[in-house]
Amino acid sequence: MFDRTTFHIARDIVDGVQIVEISAPSVADPQIASELKAQLFSLLQPEDPRKFVLDFKYVRTFSSTAFGAVMAFILEVKKQEGEVRTCNMDEFIRFGADVIRMGDYAEYHADLVGALDSLRAS
Repeated sequence: MFDRTTFHIARDIVDGVQIVEISAPSVADPQIASELKAQLFSLLQPEDPRKFVLDFKYVRTFSSTAFGAVMAFILEVKKQEGEVRTCNMDEFIRFGADVIRMGDYAEYHADLVGALDSLRAS
């Protein structure tokens, strides 16, 4: 039997910024949140940039465990002297992010262009 890994993110590097789309529309299951965390942490490679945009445009459901996974990633990036921006959160996901004060650690932007511009200016 073989391991079938489901990828919950898609990554591209543009102008020294890792753009990470969270591609799973629902991250409500603890197992999916755990996989998401592992996949995010796998992006922290020595040769790759430490500037990230987390794009939530496909996400409609996000559990507290999923928020914990993303916050752990954001805090690790900051510990490694990197920067994180978030974008394209729908109002319910944004509400959850506001409750845990994610914006204190990762600036929110309405769209990808704004998030990229913010990182370029930093």
